[in-house]
This record gives sequence, structure tokens and C-alpha cells, in this order.
Amino acid sequence: MIEVHTLTYIEDHPDVTITELSQIWHKTKSALSQVITHLEREGLLTKSRKEGNAREMRP
Repeated sequence: MIEVHTLTYIEDHPDVTITELSQIWHKTKSALSQVITHLEREGLLTKSRKEGNAREMRP
């Protein structure tokens, strides 16, 4: 269920980062990263580095 909510949130807020998602959903960054990786493997989204900050990833 978190995957559907995550996809919907990303669609509404395309510049959100994995860190921000983890704070919104009250999950660890690791847990959200696993969700994002699973969605990426399914071909539902792609991850990219945030401009100006190579350490932050955004889905």
C-alpha cells in the first residue's frame, strides 16, 4: 500500500527527495529507498541525483 501512496505523492510533488518522503511517511530512509528501488525495478519511476547536491536522490 505504501508503494501506491508513494507514487501518488511523487506525481503531485515531483521534486521530493527520498529523505523528505521518509519524514512524511514516518519511515526510515532505508525503508523508503527499498520501496523506491522496487518501483524503479518495476519500471514505474527512475531515480536521479538532485541538482546542486550529489548526495540527495530524488525519485
